[in-house]
Amino acid sequence: MRKPLGLYLHIPFCNQKCNYCTFFSVTPAEELYNLYVKGLRRELKFFKQFGFTFDTFFVGGGTPTSIPPKVFEDIIKIIMEELAIESLKEFTVEVNPESLTDDHIVLFKDLGINRISIGAQSFIEEELRFLGRSHGVKDIHKAYYKLREAGFKNINLDIMFGFKGQSLKSLGYTLEQVIQLAPEHISTYSLSYEKGAIKDLRLNDEQVLASMFTLNKTLLENSGYLRYEISNYAKPGFESLHNLKYWMHNFYIGLGPSASGYYLNGKDLLRYKNTRSMVKYAKMEREYETLSPEEWLLEEIFLKTRTKWGIEVKDERIRKKIKEELGEYIILKEGRVILNDRGLLVHDAISLKIGEIYESSGKQIYV
Repeated sequence: MRKPLGLYLHIPFCNQKCNYCTFFSVTPAEELYNLYVKGLRRELKFFKQFGFTFDTFFVGGGTPTSIPPKVFEDIIKIIMEELAIESLKEFTVEVNPESLTDDHIVLFKDLGINRISIGAQSFIEEELRFLGRSHGVKDIHKAYYKLREAGFKNINLDIMFGFKGQSLKSLGYTLEQVIQLAPEHISTYSLSYEKGAIKDLRLNDEQVLASMFTLNKTLLENSGYLRYEISNYAKPGFESLHNLKYWMHNFYIGLGPSASGYYLNGKDLLRYKNTRSMVKYAKMEREYETLSPEEWLLEEIFLKTRTKWGIEVKDERIRKKIKEELGEYIILKEGRVILNDRGLLVHDAISLKIGEIYESSGKQIYV
């Protein structure tokens, strides 16, 4: 029996684009909504033929709470009619503090959503304005407590660091505010810049960024949160099951414009990327690539070394070579290579080096 996949839904509608954002989004409009539903129905018909089952479902965007609750409900029910999502272990929806309404919350409970991710980003008003966020600190508290009152017992807060104007002191203050709220999960993302963003807000100081990375770990782990992935911390038992699909290199299906997926079709490892055009999405246009064993291996290394479990290396000679060349950056434990704090700071370089060691071995070895 095939393992259940993860399911991601991209709702592209958003009232205002943040200064750093490069995710595909459009302003809500009836014409665009109709194109979205048309494309979604086509996608669902296509994937239904594979008979996939799913045990995690993550609804992101865009801003899922930028659309009326009835529209959100219609979209989710279209998916429920076509895909096997009746046995979800985790059902997450992203919310923005300023657009979350009481009606949204009631609907989320009715739909069986059991995990909420709040895009807080900062607890300092000036930083929120600099980032181009539409909410204020009071909105974060209001949304959080409303969700708690409604009975949600698994809440994540997204926090951003590494942008211009932010200091170690201001990051520490934000982290302390998050800790006081005591969510079950905290994501701490370093701001990056990609083409398409309104502004380049990156803090270009590697030493300060490294200090911020360390501060996140120190404050959060001292408060009972365990880092299980480079950017993610959770109370025991509250790791994100859906995001672990990505990091553990498991299969998942992405629905919606700009969404991507990764699945096995016969013997082929397929990755696809949906178009970023609403008109083309309505026609279900996407790009495919078939991963070679070498590409699969490099992805396996890159993703799993982000986690606290690291990657299993079965070949003793390769483990020895990794230890010789990267000993100060790794921990070897029960046949697994795990990056230590120093290694995680330079994760991309270390994972690339591990890949090179595999390739230089001259053997077609799966991890």
